[in-house]
Amino acid sequence: MDQNQSNDRCHHNNHDNHNSDGEAAPHSVVDDIDYQTEYLRALAELENARKRFDKEKDDTQKYAVSQFSKDLLAVYDNLERAILSCQSDQATVDTIQKGVVMTLDQLTQIFEKYHISCLNPMGEKFDPHYHQAIMEIESDEHEPQHVVQVLQKGYVINGRLLRPVMVGVSKSKTS
Repeated sequence: MDQNQSNDRCHHNNHDNHNSDGEAAPHSVVDDIDYQTEYLRALAELENARKRFDKEKDDTQKYAVSQFSKDLLAVYDNLERAILSCQSDQATVDTIQKGVVMTLDQLTQIFEKYHISCLNPMGEKFDPHYHQAIMEIESDEHEPQHVVQVLQKGYVINGRLLRPVMVGVSKSKTS
């Protein structure tokens, strides 16, 4: 196929928009209405897709913690039972302690299931991204700016901070 045949084929596809003199044919009102209708349909489809996406996003945010919440209900039930057993005449410190330990084990399993882990920075260098210094403690045994006391545990979920560890940080003794 030579260049002229290729050009003829390209021009042939555009003959619908040209008259016999090669000039552009005027658009009809029907063509304009068709284009406008297609445009409005496309806009409506985009708007409907946006609304579906927004609803899915809202539902995801609203119900994302559903399974976690269901798992925590068992812990809640066990804590309620522990309180009720404390009111019983048959309750002993030993049985209450066993129940609380079992409940803590259950909560620990739920944390593991959802990749929630406890931070234990004892002896580590102070990290403001994960630790919240509550006090400074003079110490010759530890390098300055190292965690020497944990006042409240901190937690991460999949490596992302949920709550910083509240810590006491070492400082050099002043003479």
